[in-house]
Amino acid sequence: MLDRNTATWNTMNGFDLNVYIGSTLIDMYAKCGSLDKSLSVFFKLIEKNLFRWNSVIDGLVAQRYADEALKMFSRMEREKSKPNGITFISVLNACTHAGLVEEGRMMFLSMTNDYSISPEVGH
Repeated sequence: MLDRNTATWNTMNGFDLNVYIGSTLIDMYAKCGSLDKSLSVFFKLIEKNLFRWNSVIDGLVAQRYADEALKMFSRMEREKSKPNGITFISVLNACTHAGLVEEGRMMFLSMTNDYSISPEVGH
């Protein structure tokens, strides 16, 4: 089992983190309340793929940093990474937690109109 000490050692010693380990570390640190470490791992990773974006956005939402999650989503879009349904579940949750009704409505419309993602129960 990957624990904090192993994760920290690997990260500090520059081990190349594959997509799954990188995403797992981001998620693990966020769930443990260590957002600084979660974000540190995220920004150290060269490839910012969908798994990693989803992990960091969801981690921010889980720790009630809705505004930061929405900023990260905007950054994801600027960096031309295409969100999926899972991304939008996190983004819409961020809007809900922050009481951003109009922003949530705009995100929902973007999900369906801009990204052609069909709404599901989680949305």
